[in-house]
Amino acid sequence: MEPAMTEYTKCLKVYMENEDLESTKTKSQAVWTALKSSAMSMKSLLPTLEPYLSDAKEVRQVRALSLLAKSVKHRSDLAWTLDPSELISLLEFFASMVKEPLAGVYGLKGVALVLEAFPGPVPTEACDSIMGLFSGLHAASYDEKGRRYILSSYVKLYEKASVAREDRGDYLASWLKAFKGENSHVNVKMMLEHTLRLLGEMKPAAVEKNADEAFRVIAMYFPVRIAKQGKEFVELQKAISVLLISCMTASPLFIPQLFPFLTGFDSLSDLAM
Repeated sequence: MEPAMTEYTKCLKVYMENEDLESTKTKSQAVWTALKSSAMSMKSLLPTLEPYLSDAKEVRQVRALSLLAKSVKHRSDLAWTLDPSELISLLEFFASMVKEPLAGVYGLKGVALVLEAFPGPVPTEACDSIMGLFSGLHAASYDEKGRRYILSSYVKLYEKASVAREDRGDYLASWLKAFKGENSHVNVKMMLEHTLRLLGEMKPAAVEKNADEAFRVIAMYFPVRIAKQGKEFVELQKAISVLLISCMTASPLFIPQLFPFLTGFDSLSDLAM
């Protein structure tokens, strides 16, 4: 075994077995430094993590997934060039972990990072698989960051998978279901930005299949009230209000629901106050 590989293996073992939370960050950095020096490929890395990914101690699953996700994100530091088949394998692996109680959020992070890493179109089968997976998730069971990874993955699917932009309306339906009832204002802003893009770019046939539900999901965020004080939160509240108005008026298909909703407001501008 090469010296660099030996050092990585040693550091990995110490990191995984460490129970001193105060030193965890230092040991994590030591693993990463050793991994970069080892010149290890993705195919060589996975076997070193497998024992921990199936470990009964969930904290070890989390650490192994986190290291793998970091490797994908910073693949240039490892001189990795991942071909489509390797990316599909990674995507399937991370997707298989998203329902784990503690490690799930790192599975979601990995899915988002792998989709971002695709140099070209995401294959239709992979796109359908991820949308099906997300449609079956209870997004509210994840923390704010986990839900943001789901949001980021949907955005990447739309940008990199042609099937997501077809007129079937499947993508829009899945998107609306995943984020119905989102309670993080930062996530809501991101959600509305992408929804506005979808309403502007998708053909009417795709929107028509989901028009009633789309309006209901959007309208449930009125009125916008952010209790936290400070300039940044005032600006965030105004930004969300403007996005809501833009989304609610983005399609003529919303008109039957829009007029009853506006009862009690003198003008659309009042909604952004």
